[in-house]
Amino acid sequence: MDKERLENLVFDELLAISPKQKNIKRGFFAGNYLRNMAYQRPFSRALVTEADVREFLKTGARVMAMKKGSIITPLAVEMIDANFIKVEYERA
Repeated sequence: MDKERLENLVFDELLAISPKQKNIKRGFFAGNYLRNMAYQRPFSRALVTEADVREFLKTGARVMAMKKGSIITPLAVEMIDANFIKVEYERA
């Protein structure tokens, strides 16, 4: 099974999660501290994996920008929480 097909399969399965499970808020409040941290352009991918978060951590940024409708895998969410990364979704 190639990588793209596997990502599409995971993407479809994560879309099937009930809306109550999707409304979990992530991040932390740190006032003006986050405004001074590095900020990245929104991820262009619809599916953000743990490997993507590992690469993001190498940049030193603390705010992860996502395109609206992006899906974050559960393992990626754990890594985001463990490293106190704030996730922001772009506005439509």
